[in-house]
Amino acid sequence: MCENPNILTLDQYNYTQPLILEYELALKEGRGADSNGRIDILAQYAENETLAVIELKKGVLTEDHLNQLQDYLRAKNQLLEKFPKIGNTHDADQSWIGVLVGSHIAPSLQTLLESGSGYKFDGIPIAALTLQRYRETRTNEIFVIADVIFKQSARDTSKYYFKNEFYGKGRLVLEVIKDFVDRNKAIGYSALLEAFPKELQGTYGAFDVLSSLERNGEGAGFERSRYFQKADEVIRIAENLEIVVCSQWGKGNIERFIERARELGFDIN
Repeated sequence: MCENPNILTLDQYNYTQPLILEYELALKEGRGADSNGRIDILAQYAENETLAVIELKKGVLTEDHLNQLQDYLRAKNQLLEKFPKIGNTHDADQSWIGVLVGSHIAPSLQTLLESGSGYKFDGIPIAALTLQRYRETRTNEIFVIADVIFKQSARDTSKYYFKNEFYGKGRLVLEVIKDFVDRNKAIGYSALLEAFPKELQGTYGAFDVLSSLERNGEGAGFERSRYFQKADEVIRIAENLEIVVCSQWGKGNIERFIERARELGFDIN
């Protein structure tokens, strides 16, 4: 998972673009009033800004492991207090998910997670992921097979049609700003900010300068994780600047962005 976080992807629409934020985070009273705990991985799904508490087990996942994960989810607000920048800042409530990861899953636990419209703890959906590694004898290559056990109730899975392609919320913003810069090749930072002001997104702005994120000190990983930063996602503008587009968009602020994009002449459906 460290080498390939994408293996934590749970579906095609909501739980995609997984980012591993931290490992082995201590939680006071994470296993109840008399026992502290330590979650294995804290991650985030960029498409819908959901934070994930991930519990790793070497063998078969059981209902005892589900109970342990639920204990950690009870203490989840400690994570927001410890790392305030990871929280969702433009929706009323932070979205969470619990994920169990093991080599196999007990039939009783699988039945529980797949019952009805999916298992939830205190309104938080729970998923399981089984991973099995195989070695190809002739080439000595390692293959990992992942199976997802997850049912979810209806969520906002809106896709947006722009230039003959469908995009999720964050990807739509990336493509629109890319296109705007391509149309205005001499545009600088101030003019781009005037076109897409910070308040469209809410807290982080629609974009930021890559070098300013890289200069940030301790804790900057959380902030950088909120931007598209692959080589083909970084946008170059005038003044020899490289900008990165924010990936954190929900139902409220994406509507503000689309309204502004349409004012600028973009056709989005």
